[in-house]
Amino acid sequence: MHPTQPERSEFAHLLAGIQERVHLSYQQVADAAGVNRSQVWRWVNSGSAPGYEAVRLLAAHLIAEYPKVADDAARLLPAAGYQTPPVAAPPQLAAVSVTPLTFERGPDDIFPDMTPAMTAKVDAQVPAIDYLVGRAAEDGPLTGARIFPASPHEAERWDHLAELGYTPWQLIRLMAVGRVRDDERRAGDQPARLRKALNPV
Repeated sequence: MHPTQPERSEFAHLLAGIQERVHLSYQQVADAAGVNRSQVWRWVNSGSAPGYEAVRLLAAHLIAEYPKVADDAARLLPAAGYQTPPVAAPPQLAAVSVTPLTFERGPDDIFPDMTPAMTAKVDAQVPAIDYLVGRAAEDGPLTGARIFPASPHEAERWDHLAELGYTPWQLIRLMAVGRVRDDERRAGDQPARLRKALNPV
């Protein structure tokens, strides 16, 4: 007599569907979430409950890397039983002129294992995004549509990431990563895999 297989959770169904749509292995999911491969296997196949931070890391990685599954990725936290943090009124970010030194990686850097080449590309994108965020912050709440009125794709990406509770600075960095990835896809390059979306404390 075979043991009864546990019923797949909503989270497991959602994650398996995302894996299938963008062809992600268990190891790729594990790298993005900062856990080991066997843990991901348990999430999908044995009903094991994922931790909040691992799901948040995974969702942010998927939103930045795979726009076509951004909607499903944004549902991972609630599907795992966690409430997404409310989007608080952000601090008023001034649209200031910045220098490259401003962008040295700090404790809240989004991708701590990013290659130097990728870091340089992301740093080059940050000033323009910082300017747009600062300009939008002068007039009201920071929503994707207000920050990126000419780019519905980026507006949607911002809103999805904001729902995960990242700080404005982290959001700017994530948006910069998204822009670099978009440029790589348009050029036909294969995006390099990033193992973590935020350095867990």
